[in-house]
Amino acid sequence: MAETYKKIVPQHVVIIPDGNRRWAKKHGLAPVNGHKKGLDAAMQVVRGSRSLGVRVLTLWGFSTENWQRSKGEVGYLMRIYTVFFKKHLKELIREEVRFKWLGRRDRVPAKLREVLEKVEKAT
Repeated sequence: MAETYKKIVPQHVVIIPDGNRRWAKKHGLAPVNGHKKGLDAAMQVVRGSRSLGVRVLTLWGFSTENWQRSKGEVGYLMRIYTVFFKKHLKELIREEVRFKWLGRRDRVPAKLREVLEKVEKAT
């Protein structure tokens, strides 16, 4: 019976990342390091999900509550998201990953909005 469960792969997985700042604090690092590590983990999840045969992966990236964080932290998050998607665009295309941006486009800085729209269109 255990073998049967090993063969079952969900069609849709939803992940709401939480704890980047706590992880950084636990390791004596600044919160920004936790966010960077979280993005690295997100890409590992994308790769792993694809290799396991998960058809749809939803990753929550930024909530309305996150806008309440310090201006510096929010700005940093917007910048690392921009860098992240620029860095991984070719891989997403090569691996036939479809990126769909859900959420309010009007609140995101223009530079990030342009990158996300480019990724969305390209994939």
